[in-house]
Amino acid sequence: MKYLGIIIDHKFSFQEHINYAPERCAKLIYNLSKVAKLSWGIKHLVIVTIYMGAILPLLTYGAPVWIDVMKYEYNRQKYIRVQRLINIRLAKAYHTTSSKALCILMGMTPIIKLAEVVKHYNIKEKTVNCSFELDSNVELKYWPHMADPVTIKEVAGNEETSVHAYTNGSKHHQGVGSGAAIFIGSEMVAQLKLKLDSRCSNNQTEQLAIVKALEAIESLHDKSIYPCTATIFTDSRVILDATLTTMCTLTTMCTLSKRLERG
Repeated sequence: MKYLGIIIDHKFSFQEHINYAPERCAKLIYNLSKVAKLSWGIKHLVIVTIYMGAILPLLTYGAPVWIDVMKYEYNRQKYIRVQRLINIRLAKAYHTTSSKALCILMGMTPIIKLAEVVKHYNIKEKTVNCSFELDSNVELKYWPHMADPVTIKEVAGNEETSVHAYTNGSKHHQGVGSGAAIFIGSEMVAQLKLKLDSRCSNNQTEQLAIVKALEAIESLHDKSIYPCTATIFTDSRVILDATLTTMCTLTTMCTLSKRLERG
């Protein structure tokens, strides 16, 4: 049964739809190839417009409904073949060129990344309950300037910050490793355990623990902790001094760059 453009079979496996959509798009591409030859025919931008405006929407239509069937390789290959057909026409490349290379040459997102389309849809439909904002294009004049870096300062005690991260690294005869625990209030929201090569130094273990803790904090999507301020607790004096020195150098360089821009 075909309902609202999606073919539904008696087992709700959507296998018929997965067969139908690529086949229909392939026919469109073969018809398009009659007027898009290697040395003459419609221009490159016209083919891109047709692909983005007609073929791609046909392939991705209703994806939130049938996306689960794309976990099977034989279903993914049907969609990859269709994108390969259009990419060969766009790049005017040999038929032996790999699909991944064609996507890179043409700057096309691989069709197998349909999960991103589904995630985009789900975020739009659940904006009210969504724990993080949807990415959007920002005009250049609103970009943060590199002369305005994140503020880092050394504190002796426990300041009133929204996130606390405790890091540690060590090296001994049993191995080399790092760890971090991240808290929001009294609740631990993340715990990291990292193993390093035996050739790494103790300072490297401390650095890695701090870097991974900062990455984990950055990935937190909790509007209740906005603006996000964090305290990193470490027992490494060397790492603290190195971090502060690096930030001071970067700030000086960025400020000089900003003055040069102003003339």
